[in-house]
Amino acid sequence: MAAAAAALGNISYAYGIKKISREYSVKGLHLDRKYKLLPAPHAEQRPFSGSHWTQRCYDKGSKLMLRSKRENAYNGNLVECSPVQAVAAVEKEAKAEEGEEVSRATLIWRAFKLPMYTVAFTPVTVGSAVAYWQTGLFSFGRYFALLASYIIVIAWVNLSNDVYDFDTGADKNKKESMVNLFGSRTAINVIAWSLLVLGVLGLSLVALKAGNPRSMMFLAAAIFGFYLYQCPPFRLSYHGVGEPLLFISFGPFSTIPFYLLHSVKRELPISSTVIWASVLVGLTTSLILFCSHFHQIEDDKAVGKMSPLVRLGTEKGSLVVKWSVIGLYSLLFALGFTQTLPFTSVGEMLVILFSLLLAGCAIATCDSSYDYSASIQCLAEPLDPQYGGGLVGNPNFDSGLDEWSVFGGGKVAVRKSKKGSVEPAWLQLDKGKDIVSAFLEIPNGQSIIVGSVIAKSGCWSMLKGGFTVHENMKAEIYFTSKNTQVELWIDNVSLKPFTRIEWQQQQNKSIDRQGGAEAPGANIVVNQIRPYFPLGCSTAGTIINHKAYQDWFTSHFTATTFNNEMKWYYTELYPGKENYTVTDAMVSFFKKNRIAIRGHAILWAAGNVTQPWVKILPPKEILKAAIRRTGSVVSRYLGDVIAWDVMNENLHYSFYEEKIRPNATAMFYQIARALDPQTPLFLNEYNTLEFPLDMAVIPSKYVEKIREIRSFPGNERLKMQIGLQGHFWRKPNVSHMRATLDVLGAINTPIWLTELDTKRGPNQAAELEEVMREAFSHPAVEGIIVWGGWKPTGCNQTCLTDKNYDALPKGCAEMCLIDNNFKNLPAGDVVDKLINEWKTTNVTGVTDGDGVFEHKMFLGDYSVTYSHPLIPRPVNKIFSVRKEKGPLELWLPL
Repeated sequence: MAAAAAALGNISYAYGIKKISREYSVKGLHLDRKYKLLPAPHAEQRPFSGSHWTQRCYDKGSKLMLRSKRENAYNGNLVECSPVQAVAAVEKEAKAEEGEEVSRATLIWRAFKLPMYTVAFTPVTVGSAVAYWQTGLFSFGRYFALLASYIIVIAWVNLSNDVYDFDTGADKNKKESMVNLFGSRTAINVIAWSLLVLGVLGLSLVALKAGNPRSMMFLAAAIFGFYLYQCPPFRLSYHGVGEPLLFISFGPFSTIPFYLLHSVKRELPISSTVIWASVLVGLTTSLILFCSHFHQIEDDKAVGKMSPLVRLGTEKGSLVVKWSVIGLYSLLFALGFTQTLPFTSVGEMLVILFSLLLAGCAIATCDSSYDYSASIQCLAEPLDPQYGGGLVGNPNFDSGLDEWSVFGGGKVAVRKSKKGSVEPAWLQLDKGKDIVSAFLEIPNGQSIIVGSVIAKSGCWSMLKGGFTVHENMKAEIYFTSKNTQVELWIDNVSLKPFTRIEWQQQQNKSIDRQGGAEAPGANIVVNQIRPYFPLGCSTAGTIINHKAYQDWFTSHFTATTFNNEMKWYYTELYPGKENYTVTDAMVSFFKKNRIAIRGHAILWAAGNVTQPWVKILPPKEILKAAIRRTGSVVSRYLGDVIAWDVMNENLHYSFYEEKIRPNATAMFYQIARALDPQTPLFLNEYNTLEFPLDMAVIPSKYVEKIREIRSFPGNERLKMQIGLQGHFWRKPNVSHMRATLDVLGAINTPIWLTELDTKRGPNQAAELEEVMREAFSHPAVEGIIVWGGWKPTGCNQTCLTDKNYDALPKGCAEMCLIDNNFKNLPAGDVVDKLINEWKTTNVTGVTDGDGVFEHKMFLGDYSVTYSHPLIPRPVNKIFSVRKEKGPLELWLPL
């Protein structure tokens, strides 16, 4: 499964602007792009504002117009257009990613790694070209003999690398490994070394014919460099010196001898020209190797392969690539201008080097890091497109309307901008405000929503969303709005692809681990006492008198939310008859066991769950009753809860606004804050993550509601946090989920998943794991409550064996972690696995010569036990690892 994220702008339903179709076809690791121009209904050009002109594509009677705010490259015009940013993920090797069967022939084809053999072509060709330039002589027979022999040597490099990666476990799960394909390490090893002998024999015969044994000394040094790079006992690539080795081996040690082997009557001199040409070849090859590790950093770490990229990280590594390319081409031109290389050959060298770089590393996509940034502000000028536009052509409309077309009854226009600045853009309307959505249209005519935003006039709004595709297909992105009376302006569209592996690597990279300890010459043992990240589960009153349930819960979770037992309809079913007996007992139990409690909920905005006696009251009496309820529950559990859901699901429902006043919700937040100034107040909603077509709870609506509550007099500094329920009763779209978290994270307030569950069925556990990993890895998420509280009636055998997953049997829970015997169900196995994975336990080690012990740890509370010959007995110390800019230094006195 591939993942995607998108940053887009404002949009409409009936009419809109459609991106020129690009077909993304995936073959192995290669992504092809094909372009298809969508037909325009009608087109004309007409004068506009003096020497400027307008280009329009429209149907008669259409009312929606696209403008771009960019300078036309040909006539100096400015194009007005509203900004949109989009980031999306396209699946590479979809079938393989989903675990479907890939043909053996395809795997063998991949295992041959044909692009790798360009590194054989380059030194042979460059060395031969320098010899031809200096002598005017060229032998096709000798050239092809050298090329064939060197390709055979590179085949040895490829196969022996598979053998030794198999030995270390690096290729354990790699289907296209030759060893895994044919099931015999010995056979592949024998073939590899036989190829080396054959390749060396071919090179030796050419050297003998050329009468140049010195060239074989160079080539022997190159082959020895290959051996040092990958073969035991050296395997220097695992120690971070692979790039320098390949620079020497493919550069001077290969290019120079291939130059010498074109000697005819006497040996050619080793000139500065061939030396510098070999340097360029070596630098390019090293850069290709450097880039090849971007997608496998985690795998390299797992087997101890400390490549330079592992040490630097992808962010610094991408800068290295950028400046290396700039330096490489600068050096090439400098050598041409100084005549060190013939200036006429600079063009040919550019082609060769550029081809090599494309084969080894697409510079624009070397860094697969995900950009978590988003903007919730409506800006006077838009920000630059994320990822430089990614796969989208003409993202800034620099080339007018190239690669964009109109659909439906809309118009598209190029006009002179009122402002002369050439700035990147997002989305804007010419008047008013409305919801704009981005959709992906696939060949069967189905439209998949990517994301939505509230677009306004006078400023630019950023739409960020995402989508997932499971197969190769043509795809068209378009932006729509239901309001056909407004002009939609769009600019700066970006589309960024991620493979499933890249998506998961970014999750691992985002998890915050810190730690370290110092103690001269000591033995260290570290164990986590309590995690910092609250991972909890909902619960019901049945826990009070059920010892097995209590033991299971307290051994797993650090936080909880009561299903119903703190809600108003539970504690005051009849007017004036409050009953907190069960609630008090639950609060007492969880406090005793140091389990944090979320206060859920003070009020519920849905009229259908409000007690009948409340609904029949006059508005003033409803206000009094609701204020009394707020005071009752908040003052009773003051200091006992870590959060309050003040007005549950207030984006979907508005009972109190309708009955009391339009700003009733903001008023209740103010009352709750006055009663409990320290506890965060949550806005808790469903479908924001789960269902992007629910326009009532799109991220922009969430942001608007928080601003509305804070705009109430006295609420300016209200401590609010975001609750996203997470009832994934459809297949989760984690790319949309991440983009939504990005946008809400821009509010700079913590986010919790407060009621997480996934749909009953055979995929429930896998989907739960997918969502939990995405949430845990996101920088803005600070807690997860799994909605899997146990009840004997909800998780009985009848509930568990029911196969009608679209209709929940009466009384059954949507998700059960355990059965009635407290044995794990598949969803429970997932939760247990992640609890254990997301903590640091039983870390042991001995300090180094400098008396330092270092280890990466998950945030939390820890005990460290250390012993040393200078102290009579082991010493225990408690410490905490929290979010810090740098590593934690813990000094352990002897």
